[in-house]
Amino acid sequence: IVNPVQYGDMFYPIYRIFYDLALRKYYPEMRISQETKIPESPWRWPLEWYMNEFASIGEIPQLKEALPVMASYRHRWTTMVQTSRQLAETYGDNEIITELSGVQVYHTPQDFEVATKLSEALGRRMVFVESVNRQGLTGTPTRSIAPDNVPLMDSSQFRAMPTEPMFARDRDGVELRQPDGRMLKTIRPAYQVIIAPNAPPIYST
Repeated sequence: IVNPVQYGDMFYPIYRIFYDLALRKYYPEMRISQETKIPESPWRWPLEWYMNEFASIGEIPQLKEALPVMASYRHRWTTMVQTSRQLAETYGDNEIITELSGVQVYHTPQDFEVATKLSEALGRRMVFVESVNRQGLTGTPTRSIAPDNVPLMDSSQFRAMPTEPMFARDRDGVELRQPDGRMLKTIRPAYQVIIAPNAPPIYST
């Protein structure tokens, strides 16, 4: 379902009704297999919900009840938002969308508060810091090594992640392309941070 941007405010109320009805339809009471005692989805095929500019639609009331059970029905909900602040403005400070998201992909947050929260979410790592002390100008230097905890990625590193790839250019600044139209060479790729369950954070291109 696609609408022109300039008519978004007209279509969003209709979308909210559509998704609310669809979520009630697709997630009836789950049947339990008498043989395996495992929940069985009434649907034959898996389903992918993919929503761009998700937060701009506004709050979908039924989503809070549908999200926790989607995986049991072999359904997956993929959303894109500009910033986590949008989710907080739409679903409140206690929104559960982020918490229920299995895989989270982040691209170069410019908001300092968001970058700081991401830095805290990634955790810290142990480093060893060496210091050298000397008694006077002629004293014998003494070295000491002490452990220290530093962020795996601090907020400034998050905000400095390359958002767009950089491609090779000629002397006139024109991007070099192959005969089929593809870019010739990537000098610097775009980066993203992926947070997934049961795995360490991933810094990927």
